[in-house]
Amino acid sequence: MIFNTITFAALFATAVSGLAVTPTGNADTLAKAILGSSPGIKLVSASYAGSPDSAGTYTDGPQGIRNAAVLTSGDAVDTVGSGTNVDISKSKGTAGSALCSSLAGGATSYDAAVLTMNVELLSGFTGFFTEFIFASEEYPEWVGSQFNDVMGIYVDGKQIAFDSENAPITINGPFFKSDKVLVPPASGSNFDGSTPILKSGHVAPTGAHKIEIAICDIADRLRDSSVFVTLGACTGECKEGTTVSPCAGKGGDSDGDGICDDVDNCPNHPNPDQNPAACGGLHGTGISGTGIKGTGTGGYPIVTTPPKYGNTTVIGHATITPPCVTLTSMVTKTITTCTQKTICHPTVTVEPVTYTSTISLTVTTPCSTYTVSTVIVLFGFSHIT
Repeated sequence: MIFNTITFAALFATAVSGLAVTPTGNADTLAKAILGSSPGIKLVSASYAGSPDSAGTYTDGPQGIRNAAVLTSGDAVDTVGSGTNVDISKSKGTAGSALCSSLAGGATSYDAAVLTMNVELLSGFTGFFTEFIFASEEYPEWVGSQFNDVMGIYVDGKQIAFDSENAPITINGPFFKSDKVLVPPASGSNFDGSTPILKSGHVAPTGAHKIEIAICDIADRLRDSSVFVTLGACTGECKEGTTVSPCAGKGGDSDGDGICDDVDNCPNHPNPDQNPAACGGLHGTGISGTGIKGTGTGGYPIVTTPPKYGNTTVIGHATITPPCVTLTSMVTKTITTCTQKTICHPTVTVEPVTYTSTISLTVTTPCSTYTVSTVIVLFGFSHIT
């Protein structure tokens, strides 16, 4: 089953000036970069066919695509830049690929870059999920011609990479004939025409699988094309948004700070630096006042039922033992929190923002009423790009 979406926000993206490419023909290096930290895939072996200059790892990818690997029919470093009036065209003198020719109606392919990964999909996962960007120097002059450069991603021989019209990725496909094509600098890379980030999922059983990623020139060796590509394991129907986080099986990531709950020093409060001081909102002085005194470490007060005469009631992390006191009102709270979740990216700096709220508690005894309060410091996060 195949699902794909297009990231329309990328139509308004600006160039990622920090894009850096490190050329390498090392198959293991390329495969590990593409798979990233996905917990559901075990890399068994990898091989690469093509010029060593035609592939590489990258950081600060176009349009915010995560760090991974790029394959080209020319030189990988030529993807860096904000556009040029000169054709980017490197003849590598390497063979084509049947994977590419099959996408181009059997046409002859040249200068192929093909990465093959033998992987194991682990238990608890239901398939593969990929994000990729295809860009080409064939656009716009050669759209509709015989010079139909292509790329494909194959799982066990099945092609899973499609554009927003559910068509394979080719220069003559519907995408490059549409008005959605990105050009530099909005595309974030150097080639004349580009897709936004495209996303596809593929349901597969657990066990051994063969994944092939291929890109080629078609009909000649001129005017290069490229693909930035990532791949990981997924769950459910492998639609967008179901990609498993690195904290699967580790208690999750309740506060969204990128630290798994099993090792997070305060798992319910964002604290990516694991600074003990950032948990300060959890370690107050308790609740105190005449006739009632709290001990413990403070925190979010929670009262489900009022305490009865002489009972001990736990409020968050504070223990309240009222001496012959009847609590007639529930704890009220006014809390301002920052609920924004920031996707980790090398160009984003996360800084803590402190929010303060007051917790009030009204207690009634046979002779008087007490109002006691405490200040609890909560931590939210904002991002500065």
